[in-house]
Amino acid sequence: MYRWECVIMRVGPRRCVEGGRASRVTLIRLVAPRSPVVSSAAHMSVTPREGRTSSVRRSRSLVVTLAAVVLAGPLLQNAVAKKPTPRLSATVNGKRLKSLKRATIGLYSTASFSVNGATKPRRGLVRSITVNCGPVNIKTVALPTTLTDCFGAYTEAGRTAAAFKQWTSGGMELTVESLDGGRIVGTFRGAIQPSGANPGDPPASVEGGRFSLVLKDTGV
Repeated sequence: MYRWECVIMRVGPRRCVEGGRASRVTLIRLVAPRSPVVSSAAHMSVTPREGRTSSVRRSRSLVVTLAAVVLAGPLLQNAVAKKPTPRLSATVNGKRLKSLKRATIGLYSTASFSVNGATKPRRGLVRSITVNCGPVNIKTVALPTTLTDCFGAYTEAGRTAAAFKQWTSGGMELTVESLDGGRIVGTFRGAIQPSGANPGDPPASVEGGRFSLVLKDTGV
C-alpha cells in the first residue's frame, strides 16, 4: 500500500513527528512500498493534487467505457436478432419431423437447389429428409413460385442395417415464398416412393413441410 512520508523542508506551515521529534515539514510525498527486487531508491512520488487528478481521470474513463457498453448493448442485440435460426420441419407418415439446427442445410447451384434436414437420434433412430429441385436457377426466378416435380428422399436409419429404410422418388411439390440475402423460405409436400431397401412399404406421405434457411453456394 502507498504511505505518506514526511519530508523535512526549510519552510512550511505544518509539522509532523519524525523519529520522536517535531520538525518543520510539509506532507507532500506519497511513497510506494519497497520492492524486494527493485532498489530502495526507486520510489514513486505523487503529490496529493496529482493523485486526485489521476483518480478523476480513471473515473471519467470508467464512466465513458460503461456508457459505451450501455449504448452498444441494443446494437449488439439487434445484430444477433438479425441472424435467424435455420428451421425445417414436416409431418412424415403421420409423425412430426423437426430438424436439428446443425443438420438443417440448404445447397445452391445455378442448375438446382435443395433443402435438407435430420432429427436428433430418438430410441436409436435418425430420420432425415431432402427435397431437391431442378433444373432451375432459383435466384433468377420471380417469387413466389411453386415447383411441382422435385426429387424427394426420406430415410430412417437405426442402429442396425435391418433398421434402415429409405424412400426416394420424384413427385414432391416445393413452394419458394422468398429468397433474401441467401435465406430461402418456403413449404413442401408430396409422396415419396419406397426404395429397394424396403420395396414392400407404402409411399412416405409428406405434409406441412416448412423451411427457413440459408442456401450455401456449391460453386457449380
